[in-house]
Amino acid sequence: MAGFTKKEAFIKQVALYLKNEDYRQAYPMAKELVTKFPDDLAGHFLLSKTAFWLDKYDESILEGRKAFNMSNEKDMLICAILMASAFFKAGRYREGYDFLCSVKELRDDEEVRTMLFLFSYALKNEKAALEHAEMLYRMNKDAAMSLVSKFTR
Repeated sequence: MAGFTKKEAFIKQVALYLKNEDYRQAYPMAKELVTKFPDDLAGHFLLSKTAFWLDKYDESILEGRKAFNMSNEKDMLICAILMASAFFKAGRYREGYDFLCSVKELRDDEEVRTMLFLFSYALKNEKAALEHAEMLYRMNKDAAMSLVSKFTR
């Protein structure tokens, strides 16, 4: 397809397509990247991200999980956020919530805490939503107040 042989060239091109919001071009290239370099975290992450923007949430979750499983401490958060976002958009709230809860290393992150609040709210679990809002409040009072105000109007 693209004629690229080096992983870095694929990654740069997919990233450029993503930057330009040209997801239809990015998708087949990301698929080819994963086919040629199946053990590369970046390829699975980029395919997950591209699939997400094309509303292919199940594929985004699958590729996001592969990227997450390959990730180190530095990459874990961004992989988890992408995967959780795909769970949310797919309406798979319980799976997304359980996934984020299972990753103890991420619980002290504001964005993860916000997502846990949103999943709890979507699951109509007011007690858990309140707990996550309180934890977020301890981390960042302004972020917590802003988030909660959106749901109490």
